[in-house]
Amino acid sequence: MDKNFIYQSPERPEVSLDPRTKILFMLLTVILIFLVYDKTVLNSVTVLIPILLLYFNGLKPEYIIFGVMFLTACFIKLTIRREDLSYISFIFLGFFSEIVFRFFPAVILGYYIIKTTKPGEFISGMSLMHIPEEIIIPAAMVFRFFPALAQ
Repeated sequence: MDKNFIYQSPERPEVSLDPRTKILFMLLTVILIFLVYDKTVLNSVTVLIPILLLYFNGLKPEYIIFGVMFLTACFIKLTIRREDLSYISFIFLGFFSEIVFRFFPAVILGYYIIKTTKPGEFISGMSLMHIPEEIIIPAAMVFRFFPALAQ
């Protein structure tokens, strides 16, 4: 591989990020999501950013599904109080909203990375970071495995 290779985004109409940027963004989002425990607005923005990435990349069905789940979780988190429901219902709804706010950003970003990154782009980006091939090749296989599994 050429040592002086500079990543150039493919000629596609959607937002095209470098694979290294996608992975760094995922790591920062996962770290941030666990640091903003009680700040609902910042937590909402952290969940909303991956949904907007899906929207700008033309993944409409996924954007709608994740968006509806996010809006439902926001509604539950902001309006439902313990006194309004039975204990079991409150626990179930609270669990749903926390799962959406805590784990969905990582799930959505993982989905976004797999859907929008080609294995060659990933291998090139990781090679530029001097990651050993023993790590790059198995990780790149994930980009081929999930689409094949879906078919």
